[in-house]
Amino acid sequence: MKLMLPPLPAIKNKREANWTTNYLKEWVLEKSTIPSGPIEVKVTTTNSLPFSAVSENQLQDLHKCTTAKGFWYKHPDTGMANRFDVTFYRNSPAYIIIKYPKSFYVITVGTFILEKKNSKRKSLTALRAESIAIISNNLSS
Repeated sequence: MKLMLPPLPAIKNKREANWTTNYLKEWVLEKSTIPSGPIEVKVTTTNSLPFSAVSENQLQDLHKCTTAKGFWYKHPDTGMANRFDVTFYRNSPAYIIIKYPKSFYVITVGTFILEKKNSKRKSLTALRAESIAIISNNLSS
C-alpha cells in the first residue's frame, strides 16, 4: 500500500501564513475597529492580485456568512485540544484582506464579488483596492 502525503505548501502560502500570524493578527486584535467576521487573506508581491486568487468556494462561503441562513464550520478535533467545536456566522460581515507590497486593504466580500463581476480587468490593482476598501493601511518599510 502506497502512502499518499498531501502536497507541500507553496512558498506563497507560507508568506501569507507568516504575515497573517505575525502582523495581521495583532492589527486586527489591537488596532482595528472592524467587527468580528470571517476573513480571507491574500498576499501578493506585485501591485495587483488576480481575482482568481480567491476561489469561488471561498467567495461562496464568505458570502454565506453574510446571509440569514448563515455558514457553519465544524473545526477538526485534531491539534486544537480544549478549543470550541464549531464556528457559525449569520448576518455577519465577511472580509477579504489583501496585502500588497506597500499596503493592505480590508474589502467586504460583497464589494469584492461586485468588483470581480464588473471589472474589465482580470486582477485587482492596489490603487483600485484602495478606492473600494473599507480600511486602507500603508505599511512602513
